[in-house]
Amino acid sequence: MRHFIMACFLAVVSIVSAQDNNSPVSINGEPMIIGHTTYENILNHFDDWRAVADTVTVDSAVVQQFKAIREPVHILLFLGTWCGDSRRGVPPFMAVFRAANNPNLKLDIIGVTRDKEDPEGLASRYGIERVPTFVILKDGKEIARLVEFPQKTFAQDFIEVLTKPESE
Repeated sequence: MRHFIMACFLAVVSIVSAQDNNSPVSINGEPMIIGHTTYENILNHFDDWRAVADTVTVDSAVVQQFKAIREPVHILLFLGTWCGDSRRGVPPFMAVFRAANNPNLKLDIIGVTRDKEDPEGLASRYGIERVPTFVILKDGKEIARLVEFPQKTFAQDFIEVLTKPESE
């Protein structure tokens, strides 16, 4: 049974790797985007994501805080296009991220399966167990993660991570 599951996963990875990750794949009859993607791609393929994004109100104070970030920060955002928590939590973050348009903020979005797998093995490498997960990196080192449920919003929690004293 274990070999069968591994063979199925490898088949899915092969199919996904052969694609450009711009189109959802169907796993067990469920459409999802797996691997590196863009937020625009998710919105173009998933009406339920678009509906949430269209209702987001941007907090201008948080946008200003995003704009004020002066050091490079890399965010790895692991999400499931199938996941309600991702669908609720990511659009408000993305609205702030896009409005800030800060060149110091780099964002990579990685779609994962329900088993938290992706073609490049990034979810495994970073030990992703829940989505959405924001892995925050500075100088190539992980400084924090925001996982599944924010304390306030993911955007506000992100700012708190970057503004807290390093001794904490």
